[in-house]
Amino acid sequence: MYQLRAIYNDFSTCCYDFILGIECLNQRAINRAVKHFSQACSLTPKHHYNFNKYQSYLGLARVLSGNESGLRLCQRAVQGADAEGDLYLNLARAEWFYRKRLATLGALNEGLAVEADHAGLNEMRILLGVRRSKPIVFLSRQHYLNDLVGKMLRKNHLSQ
Repeated sequence: MYQLRAIYNDFSTCCYDFILGIECLNQRAINRAVKHFSQACSLTPKHHYNFNKYQSYLGLARVLSGNESGLRLCQRAVQGADAEGDLYLNLARAEWFYRKRLATLGALNEGLAVEADHAGLNEMRILLGVRRSKPIVFLSRQHYLNDLVGKMLRKNHLSQ
């Protein structure tokens, strides 16, 4: 599976159970992480600005423990008004766990549209080998014009 580590690093507004859940997740103590994330969700009102984050991490931990309901939690978390890169990363990880490549790529693309410089989303995108779209869409990827234009675009991007 894609490298599992918490990308989220700002714990200043998070409850103690969420912090413990992150530590358990990083230590691969998945069942304990589920317990702490569940506690964080149950103690937090649904309108609280961290609720979707707690729900997303609970969903990922449930998925990793073999509980399919976790995927629905991850999907629900990104539908909130305060969706951010971490939520899309957790959704992409959950989709990848169930070998849903197309859904994984969709979550990555949606997350990058919300937060283009998110380290975890970009790292997962690179690890999965997601290509950029073809410069000339109606020609095959191997067509010499696409190859030439692609090289020119990459060279121009690197020189900036």
